[in-house]
Amino acid sequence: YVDYVLIKVLALYKATEKNGQIGRHGGDEFLIFLHNTSREEGFGIIERIPQKIREIVWESDPKVTISGGIILAGTDELTHLFRKADQLLSKAKHQHKK
Repeated sequence: YVDYVLIKVLALYKATEKNGQIGRHGGDEFLIFLHNTSREEGFGIIERIPQKIREIVWESDPKVTISGGIILAGTDELTHLFRKADQLLSKAKHQHKK
């Protein structure tokens, strides 16, 4: 069922957002890499995503939650960015479950 939700969200992102590359990361997570994007533009994108997810017509009534954040790449190595993203996603997920 997780695959179904991720496929729908991925298709929605690709259809509505023209910036960035998106890919699955882990079981129920994905990352979006935005190139040449300011922090404000990035936050604008992640603020639109939950609203668009609420507009999806689902075959059933799944409980879909979304957590997001922005990491500015700068000169950090990719492995460091992935580790940092994992830590922040884990923290956000646990905050939703409280």
